[in-house]
Amino acid sequence: MIDLLLVLISYLLGSIPSGFWFGKLFKHRDVRDVGTKSTGAVNTFVFVGMLPGVLTLAVDMIKGALSVHLAHTFSHLPWLPMASLCACILGHNYSIFMRFRGGKGLASLVGATLYIWYPGIFIIAFLIIMAGILMKDFNVATGLGIFFMPPVLFLFDQQWYYLVFGTMIATLIMIKYRSAITGWFAKRHHPESQEE
Repeated sequence: MIDLLLVLISYLLGSIPSGFWFGKLFKHRDVRDVGTKSTGAVNTFVFVGMLPGVLTLAVDMIKGALSVHLAHTFSHLPWLPMASLCACILGHNYSIFMRFRGGKGLASLVGATLYIWYPGIFIIAFLIIMAGILMKDFNVATGLGIFFMPPVLFLFDQQWYYLVFGTMIATLIMIKYRSAITGWFAKRHHPESQEE
């Protein structure tokens, strides 16, 4: 019962719409109506301001780290921290408080990865940057490169749940990048469209 409760708490933690709250607090602006319409840190930073963006980033990172910490502390199931992180990312991307709208989940993933194995975030970032250089599109590289995360965490500790839940988390994040990814592939298959 406690394990199910921890997963539910993680979803609710993830659902906290920090970007929306800081947007309203600092500029009386709904971040869902500007830019990418995401409640995440980047959209908040660009369209609300540096301070609310940084605060959103910090809160979203804490949400991810805290979801893993609570599961690690109060459950004996070795896979529950990753399951809780998956629930947190789900809540962040599809917040129950925002009619199932939200951000992309990256900041929460970064916070959790720093908690689980901090060198992993630098390895993943390096791989995504390399992919971005090759693809000449860092936004698309992030959406696809997030799938580096499961095998990197698996290198840290060869446990099945890093691959299984890691792939689920990466998929949740990649879905938020799907329009950029499909657009990139469309341009690759139809380069003439870029010239029009």
